[in-house]
Amino acid sequence: MLQGLFSDVDLPLEHFNAVTAWLVYENLPSFFEETRKVKDILRDGGVFALKISNFDFYKKMRFLLRAQAGRIIFSRLHIMGYPYQFGFTPRSLKDVFHRAGFSQVGIGNYHLHTSLNSDLKPPVQRLEKVSKDVINTISGSIEVASGRRNIIGPWLEVYAKK
Repeated sequence: MLQGLFSDVDLPLEHFNAVTAWLVYENLPSFFEETRKVKDILRDGGVFALKISNFDFYKKMRFLLRAQAGRIIFSRLHIMGYPYQFGFTPRSLKDVFHRAGFSQVGIGNYHLHTSLNSDLKPPVQRLEKVSKDVINTISGSIEVASGRRNIIGPWLEVYAKK
């Protein structure tokens, strides 16, 4: 197993069929250079898959955080603030991937999952489940109704093809 930035690790060119990055991409110091490196190590037709926070969601939801109920719900869902170094929107991600040389970029809402933390009291477990179900339903409905033009969930699922 290798650990480090893609650009710091000596990897063979056009060697991999797929590369994944789950909730780390928004913390990379040079995301464009890292994206180009991933493209270089992927074979033709290879896919770069990532889960990344949706800055649009956090920006649009800030008004909800002013209310006490909003702070409780969003802190429990681990979406209270924006703790990442960089923020990406679906549009900015498509731009980065196309400029890096990827031929196709697909972006959609990442479905929120309810945790299985048995240490939580039943009312808190219910609050988490209901809150995530509501977010999933609203963001999924808007995504479908808009023909995938409006991706508003807190996290994005991205598939970029070389």
